[in-house]
Amino acid sequence: MPILIVDDDPTIRDLVTLMLTQAGFEQIMAAESAIKAFEVLGIAPASTNAFMPDVIVMDIMMPEIDGIEACARIKSDDRFADVPVLMATTLGDIEHLKKAFMAGATDYMTKPLRIEELLARVRSAHRLKKELDRRKMREAELRSMLPAEVVKKVAAITDSGLLSEDILLEKLGWQLGQDNNIGGALVILGIDAWDAYLSRYPQEKTDDVIKQVAVILSRQSASLGDKLVQLDHGRFGIFCPHENEAALRKNINHWKAAIAALKIPHAFSPVGASITVSAGIVPIDNWQGNRADLLAKAISELNRTGGGL
Repeated sequence: MPILIVDDDPTIRDLVTLMLTQAGFEQIMAAESAIKAFEVLGIAPASTNAFMPDVIVMDIMMPEIDGIEACARIKSDDRFADVPVLMATTLGDIEHLKKAFMAGATDYMTKPLRIEELLARVRSAHRLKKELDRRKMREAELRSMLPAEVVKKVAAITDSGLLSEDILLEKLGWQLGQDNNIGGALVILGIDAWDAYLSRYPQEKTDDVIKQVAVILSRQSASLGDKLVQLDHGRFGIFCPHENEAALRKNINHWKAAIAALKIPHAFSPVGASITVSAGIVPIDNWQGNRADLLAKAISELNRTGGGL
């Protein structure tokens, strides 16, 4: 399994490499800085001849570019969007951990690193990566076996029973194309520390969480006539064409409270002991970009406010 270690301390790099090698892991690459990691991964300078890790172990505190900024940049590259990033830190305050999760980190470990914890986290992250790869391959196989019109219909429905991102983009495109755009907003809700949940809990539990949250949102938004869809990475999109921001924030508080009331255990969230969500809002009226930009902006607002942590 290819693993990338990023740490400015040569002793830590050598120690982690030794522990992983003795545990039977192969194809281990080490980088002494974020800049070197970008080079190894073919991000800067851009290159197609890049090291493709299944897991990245990265220190948070590094000179020039810290681990949080480096993680965000790596995860913004489509090639590494699904690669789990494990943060190693001596910091115990919640704010640094929140920023790390907001940047796309999957999990974290505290220094000094213990071999049992390191191996458990790496193996868990690797299982997550393999599961994501398996799902993508299965989806590609199904698409290749079905007629185009059937694929389009199936793709519009997710496992939770909600509509998919394609439908949301279609609806946003229609709304933005209207001369009498009545406004409204796009809301993105994200389950906090979702990657950490995925890496620690079995698939049946993660699937069940998505379905429970989907049921809550379906009930809460149905009376509003809003378009509710399921996105990736534990996120949901709600297109609200008839509400102002004040009313939306009130509804968001209701959604948050209803989901918190489920009291679904999440032992690895820096927010609390159970599943919670955060939200990002982007008004639609006077929007000058296209529908994909609008969705990207809403997800960016979710991340800015702490969503997905």
